Amino acid sequence: MLVWAAGRRWPVEECFKQAKQETGLDDYQVRTWRGWYAHITLSMLALAWLAAVRAAEQQKGEPAPTSNSSPPVSVPEARRLIAALLSDHQPDNDHTIAWSRFRRRRQWQAQQCHWRRRSK
Repeated sequence: MLVWAAGRRWPVEECFKQAKQETGLDDYQVRTWRGWYAHITLSMLALAWLAAVRAAEQQKGEPAPTSNSSPPVSVPEARRLIAALLSDHQPDNDHTIAWSRFRRRRQWQAQQCHWRRRSK
């Protein structure tokens, strides 16, 4: 039972790490409890939304990625895509989406090479 409880801590730690990296959970400068609570709530809500976008993308039931297809969107990639698509500095949304697909395909290829090398 104790081992199970200790093992359940890992996903929570990963969630907090991702929230700190992607939604600025640790980037607050507040003086009151109410301000801190509002910041934490919005950060966690943003992370939940990004995770929902990722889950919806994965539920499409696409087959395993090949060298020509793109792997599912990760939470960091979803944040990057949303920020780029909402930015005024991006000249073309089609280019942004194509760049994201290229990045995910290359990351998937690198992961496959890494796993092959580690399995030898």
